[in-house]
Amino acid sequence: MPTYNIGRPKFVAHEGSVMLYGTGVQIDWATVTADGNGVKKMLSGTLLHIDPTTQLAQAADTGGTPDAPASAILVSDVSDTPGQNKGFHGAYVGGVFYENLMATPPTAGDKTALGSRFVFQVYADSRLD
Repeated sequence: MPTYNIGRPKFVAHEGSVMLYGTGVQIDWATVTADGNGVKKMLSGTLLHIDPTTQLAQAADTGGTPDAPASAILVSDVSDTPGQNKGFHGAYVGGVFYENLMATPPTAGDKTALGSRFVFQVYADSRLD
C-alpha cells in the first residue's frame, strides 16, 4: 500500500484573497531576540507591527510598551543572516487565513487591530479520521 505525505497546509486559506504591503517591509532586527545559535529569526505567519514613523516591522505586541498593534502578517521565514537582513520581506495586509496554522495566532485584540481586511478561519482536516 502506498504511503502519502499530505504535509502541513499553509496558513493562507485563499491565495487569491491576499493583499501585499507594497514591495515589502524591512525588519527592525534590534527588536528580535536571537536563538541559541545567535541567529535572529522570524517565522512566516508572525503578526507584524509596521512602525508608521520608521516603516520598520517588528513582531506585534498589543500588551507592550509602547503599544505595537498588529498591522500585517509576515509571508515567509526570515533571519538576520547576510543577504536577508537588509532586504525587503513580504507582508500581507489583508486576506483569508487559518489562524491556528500561523506562527502567532491572532488574539481578539489583534483581530480588532487588523480590521476587516483580514478574515480568520480555523483549519480542520478530516482525511485522517
